[in-house]
Amino acid sequence: ELKTFVSKFASKPPKTMTEQAALIHNFMDTTSTKLVNTHPLWRGASGEEKDEIPEGMEKYLTLSLFPLIFPPAAVAAGRGDKRHETVLDEELKAKMSSLWFIGFDHMDLHYDHVASPDEIDRQIGLAIHELLKINDYKTPVDKATILVNCCRIVFNLCTALNSTAKAERKCGNDEFLPLLIYVVLKANPHNIVSNAEFISHFRNPLMMVGETSFHLTNFMSAISFLRSADSRSFTIDHETYAELIKKPSPPAISPPTQLIGGATPISFPLVTTISREITHPIQTASLPVDIFPVSTR
Repeated sequence: ELKTFVSKFASKPPKTMTEQAALIHNFMDTTSTKLVNTHPLWRGASGEEKDEIPEGMEKYLTLSLFPLIFPPAAVAAGRGDKRHETVLDEELKAKMSSLWFIGFDHMDLHYDHVASPDEIDRQIGLAIHELLKINDYKTPVDKATILVNCCRIVFNLCTALNSTAKAERKCGNDEFLPLLIYVVLKANPHNIVSNAEFISHFRNPLMMVGETSFHLTNFMSAISFLRSADSRSFTIDHETYAELIKKPSPPAISPPTQLIGGATPISFPLVTTISREITHPIQTASLPVDIFPVSTR
């Protein structure tokens, strides 16, 4: 049934991401229920194992249909004209490039009280490096994992910035969002709108709860802020803003890929869905190989 669905979908795919997602989720709901109730391979399976069926189906379907449902891939494959999301991708990337001069002070972010400013810069670089991986993956769960990893680094950094030598103070959303906006601005990844919409539309709604939902909401808020940003959005006088935004951005500097000196591994807790982010075995779905044979990369 999966291969038949993919074939029919590919022959006449819905035009909008909302229509595509609705069709895929409806098929997944119906088919996963049928598998649980009738497929001999799932007789006697535990509730946890049965819960993995939609996860495996989501990976199979989104990988198989990626060239049709991820807007930049669909455009690159010649599947129609530019999509709304790809236009927004290009507009926002150009907008963020023009805001190259925005720094910590312009966002009312300060770390003069921090004992090691270089460590703060390094951790910002790690968050940027993590976010830039989002285009390396093709399933909504993997893209969501990258986003959560990035936001966890930002959240821990935010806690460090808000704490003193005498007491640790947890990061609130009023402090977290400006720092996330800064990281997104400096990372300036390709396809930023398409990636956010892809996760929002195609990730299993039952899994879009808790931390993942919180971070995606903040990520979309950061995108919205940057799309509409002008001189009034930052702590900068209008004349300086107007002068600097006309100047071309300097060459990009690649963020660090490892710790300075390479002495210790990253200390931030990362979710364990993507193998190259962890050193212990991946927690994979217990799915029959003949049903979901497609790789997750």
